[in-house]
Amino acid sequence: SVTITTGDSVQLACSAIVPSGYVAKLMLMRNGQRVGKSTISNDLAALHTHEIDSATVFDAGEYYCHVEYIATGVSVSEPVSLTILGFLIQPSSTTVPHGSVATLSCSLSLS
Repeated sequence: SVTITTGDSVQLACSAIVPSGYVAKLMLMRNGQRVGKSTISNDLAALHTHEIDSATVFDAGEYYCHVEYIATGVSVSEPVSLTILGFLIQPSSTTVPHGSVATLSCSLSLS
């Protein structure tokens, strides 16, 4: 499990051993969906990286490495949980006439 704060950067890496004469497609998955681009490699030590430059709460989830060995099958790594500490602000839009009093409220929900 990895915990970072909103705005932080993190690099996630996915590696695989590719047997001689084979090709592998490496990709990073989050909650079952592909994240970013995939890497196709026939290098013995294939590597795929994905960088999150400024993390938001939407980047949190279960990440895992998904490797498709062309002509032989699929390999999936154990998941790593990425937790993002921070706040999700969902503003609502309203118009307040000039000179009127505007009351702003904020609520915090911990899940």
